[in-house]
Amino acid sequence: MRPRLSIFSASLVLALNVSDLDFVMTMTAARYGPPEQALAAMDILANIRIPAVRDAHWLFYAFSSRQPHSLHFARKRQRQGIPMSLKFAAGDLTIHRIVEDEGLFLPALDMLPGLTPELLAENRAWMKAAGALDDSDTLILAFQSYIVKTPHHTILIDSCIGNDKPRPGRPSWNMKTDDNYLRGLAAAGFSVGDIDYVMCTHLHVDHVGWNTRLENGRWVPTFPNARYVFDKGEFDYWTETNAKAEVPPFVDSVLPVVEAKRADLVGNDFVIGDHVRILPTPGHTPGHVAFSFGRGKDDAVFAGDLMHSPIQTHYPELSAKFDVDQAQAAKTRRGFLERYCDTDTLCCPAHFPSPTVGKIKRKGNGFVCETV
Repeated sequence: MRPRLSIFSASLVLALNVSDLDFVMTMTAARYGPPEQALAAMDILANIRIPAVRDAHWLFYAFSSRQPHSLHFARKRQRQGIPMSLKFAAGDLTIHRIVEDEGLFLPALDMLPGLTPELLAENRAWMKAAGALDDSDTLILAFQSYIVKTPHHTILIDSCIGNDKPRPGRPSWNMKTDDNYLRGLAAAGFSVGDIDYVMCTHLHVDHVGWNTRLENGRWVPTFPNARYVFDKGEFDYWTETNAKAEVPPFVDSVLPVVEAKRADLVGNDFVIGDHVRILPTPGHTPGHVAFSFGRGKDDAVFAGDLMHSPIQTHYPELSAKFDVDQAQAAKTRRGFLERYCDTDTLCCPAHFPSPTVGKIKRKGNGFVCETV
């Protein structure tokens, strides 16, 4: 039985000049069907050959989010030919992106206090071409998790924004109730019970949100079989901060995990078998860490908020206004980029716009993250 045709799906297809009824029905299945139907829909979308559609994953993103900006954003991105790649391989790892949201964030000159209008003008063209900047000079960021399949474990890195959380400072996140994230998880072939570890690069609001979900008025761990990995220095920093004034994301998305005895507070010697290691990257927050994956070498590294926008690879001295210690963040960023420059390591930042991941190459006195 074919799923019902929604007004939103019809609008999406008309906006993209697509007239294929099966395509409309497939999109509807992706949005409204159960997880197995969404998975089948994604398989169809991945092989679709309608000329107007450069990458069906963009349409799945737009359709599943149902946010007012999503259709316009997806249409523009597919016209630019920017891929919405969601799955990568590195060594014996399989890496999935679970995108909860992607779009406009803050004006570049506001987000990066060291960025001058002149420097922005020099870099505007390539940033727009890369989908990192819009016509009003606003940065475009992704908000996403990574799921890494090693030969032994299924590991989720940074749990994004979350639902039902009071976030008045970001209206689009405040008391959010959409199913984008869980459907993205299902579309990648995972359930919440499949995750063995949840590893947080740091404990900011958009990296801990799905650590917990609301159940009968209580915050409980979303991933019931997972151990949650928090850097001890990071946890201690937010414990002290929360003691002075309540930090809602810490209260609703971190402490309930600790109370449920699912948390591991780890140091710099943390490893999981022969595949997972911790790399201290302080500056954005005092206990910010990256995670490197690979047997005997770093096949992939997950950088968290060490850098938010591709322009920070070109100019590592540009720190974000959210960095607790901007000078230390800049020093850490350059050291990280030097470490992975001209290697085969796949660099996976948290917020670079799609396709997000790439390999670090030298460019003058800076670097570039060449997408793959």
